[in-house]
Amino acid sequence: MINHFQNDADKMVQNKPRIESYTKPYLRSVPSAMGVESKVEAMDIGHMYYAHSTSGERYYLQMLLTCVKGATSYEHLRIVDGTEHDTFKDACIGMGLLTDDNQWHQALEEADLWASGRQLHDMFASMMMFCEVTNPIQLWDAHWESLSDDIEAMTCQERDDLAVTFSEDALKDRAMYEID
Repeated sequence: MINHFQNDADKMVQNKPRIESYTKPYLRSVPSAMGVESKVEAMDIGHMYYAHSTSGERYYLQMLLTCVKGATSYEHLRIVDGTEHDTFKDACIGMGLLTDDNQWHQALEEADLWASGRQLHDMFASMMMFCEVTNPIQLWDAHWESLSDDIEAMTCQERDDLAVTFSEDALKDRAMYEID
């Protein structure tokens, strides 16, 4: 990785395009209409290992490496518009590489109109596990009330006591427990 940064620094000094340092010629077999293969010289761009979107900071680092030209360090990758971000994910958000979570907010708001508490819990858990939610804490803070609206009623029924009430923190904890 340090070699990558050094190569970029060297190319910036020489004012050469970044991609030039990562290409190399190779021969590629090309089938022809007659069934005879011929060799054609092509250019190959160096290999970058795959990082799945659920791999966290590694995924965001990969996004930045493919977008930021002339990076000379990890810190340089996290600088967007003169501000150094704490994480690669925050830098990706600052660059506009990640979409906002409006679609997830809207989905939970719509489901709140017709779904049961258990269905909302399952939906929220699925979003956290399988979707690319940019800011899960903000999503939770915006929807914890709808995700916990059946907790008191469910607890009253379990305990056969209609006087059960929860503090806000206890309600959040119980809702999170039910989702888990």
